[in-house]
Amino acid sequence: PLCKFIMEKEKYSPYVKVLKNFIKHNSLTFTEGRRNSDLVMLCGYSLHSGAEKKDVETVLEKKLKADAELVSEFNFIYPYAKKNNYGDWWNNPKNKNAINAYTPPS
Repeated sequence: PLCKFIMEKEKYSPYVKVLKNFIKHNSLTFTEGRRNSDLVMLCGYSLHSGAEKKDVETVLEKKLKADAELVSEFNFIYPYAKKNNYGDWWNNPKNKNAINAYTPPS
């Protein structure tokens, strides 16, 4: 069943939960007018956290299936963010709290 498949994917990568919480805590919607900014934030944070592209794709799976424009935007932004070290932005202490980054309990 699909639910079991999704649960197995989440178990496979600990980053899926972290990214889902980041999306929730920052009210990211990936809707028209917000696709670019929301993807830039998510891709940068995912790169900083050590998540892989497949983790981001898993988190955005339903939205990507429903929105061809989002797919196009994601296919442009993720490699651009990776090439230009968008994850490094989070290493500056001033930036860590600029967005409501989710920190899992230790």
